[in-house]
Amino acid sequence: MTQGRTIAVANMKGGVGKTTTVVMLADAFAARGSRVLVIDLDAQANVSFCLAGNDLLSVLIREDRTIGAYLEDTLVNRRRRALSSFVRGGVSDTTRGGTLLDISLIASDPSLRLIERELIVALTEKGYGLNAIEGQIFRRIEKELPALQAAYDIVLFDCAPGVSPLNEAAIRSVDLVIVPTIPDSLSTLGLSAFCRSIWHGTLAAGSSLPRPKRLPRVLATRRQRIRQHQEKLDAMEIDSSRRNPPYRLLKTIIPQANTTLGSICSEKVGATYLGKYGAANSVLLEELTAEIMKELNSQPEMMLHADAS
Repeated sequence: MTQGRTIAVANMKGGVGKTTTVVMLADAFAARGSRVLVIDLDAQANVSFCLAGNDLLSVLIREDRTIGAYLEDTLVNRRRRALSSFVRGGVSDTTRGGTLLDISLIASDPSLRLIERELIVALTEKGYGLNAIEGQIFRRIEKELPALQAAYDIVLFDCAPGVSPLNEAAIRSVDLVIVPTIPDSLSTLGLSAFCRSIWHGTLAAGSSLPRPKRLPRVLATRRQRIRQHQEKLDAMEIDSSRRNPPYRLLKTIIPQANTTLGSICSEKVGATYLGKYGAANSVLLEELTAEIMKELNSQPEMMLHADAS
């Protein structure tokens, strides 16, 4: 059996289309016939709300079937519970060819932020330093992934803005990290800081965790046909083409006028994939998923921490 592929969608900066990207990728990969699992690591729980809806998400929170409950059970209370037992299948209401898209979810909820804090406090009181705490979370996720990869073709992590022990563990565990970025000055400034914190430079070199498997793949989102955006895209292309680049730039670009998170979440039950995204966006998403699979099948790059600027 072919092992499923793992992808984290992450950025230090919020408001760049990260959750929208996760929802679109989940739908697009499922529309290609893949079994998709989305793991929500963001306490805002936007992707959980979009996929499960308010009623089902409320049930999952009430039944403690969230990523926060899993972390609390396994790392604080030391209970033996598999991450797979927190999966809720069949969360999509979107169809293609008369069949519901095969999308499952491990939900998040607003308490995740407090649970992460309690986790750090609890492990600190047991004598763990920051590196050891990060290692505990990393090893837990790494241990759980094979079972999930056996059950799903694509496992998508929706990471919260910023760099936390949980986000970093996911980023260092997966096959590929996608970084949605608006091609403007503010977003690309955050992109440089994000790459320095995990892939390059002294901060990355100081981590006790394994390096990410590949350089991050930057996805330009919310692109407008204005000179500032084109100039930034040109600069990002130059950075991506350097001998030791900080990232690789995906060729597919998501325009500003395309699907927004609000329109995705407001779709009625029973919407078709084509009706949800339209013909042009459907073609764009097919191109994006094909490009991502090509990247996943490519050889990982050698990364030099000291090279980054």
